[in-house]
Amino acid sequence: MPSWIIENAEVIGMIANVAMVVVWITYLNLFLVSFMRQNRSVLHISRAASEHSKGRCLVTNMGSQNVYILAVVIDIDTEDGRSRALVTDREEMSENDVDDMLERTLQGPLGSGEARDMGSFEDLARRAQARLGAPFDVHYCNGMTITVVAAPNQVKSLVGGCKRFDIRAVDDPAEPRFVPTTLLSPQITGPFKTKRLARMIKERPASVKPR
Repeated sequence: MPSWIIENAEVIGMIANVAMVVVWITYLNLFLVSFMRQNRSVLHISRAASEHSKGRCLVTNMGSQNVYILAVVIDIDTEDGRSRALVTDREEMSENDVDDMLERTLQGPLGSGEARDMGSFEDLARRAQARLGAPFDVHYCNGMTITVVAAPNQVKSLVGGCKRFDIRAVDDPAEPRFVPTTLLSPQITGPFKTKRLARMIKERPASVKPR
């Protein structure tokens, strides 16, 4: 056996070096994946306090880094089509109604693990319809999609999270429920999708798309 090892020492050394390289590449890949997961921004949109229109819309930063909320976009589906509006600022509130001007906007920093109350679903829908110059009636709405656009701590690109809520008259037709279609909030990432987020903000959408 020792003589065989001596005769094949060069081959054994090459195999050992290749195995070591494979091990190091595997460890490096695991480290990079873990690092990217820890530094990935995740925005979670949820419903709280009530299932109906008075329920609160909460946005939680589930990532490890702080983010800055830039915009909130609402898409409302009705029998006439889909309407989209930017509802970041509470324009329905006058300057005399608040002590702090920051209360009139949903913009602002959101730390890791922190949640922010975006208002009730009815408030968001009314604000969107007001931008569109249309009257609001929840009974004519089929669903509402909420998209939150934010800038991560390093501000290299935009991030976003969205969630659709179906509006259903389950028990009481007078009080329809806002039912989330997914448990988690789909994340909007990647260069093409984030460019679309940027266009959402720049264009300041307030439009109706017919069915």
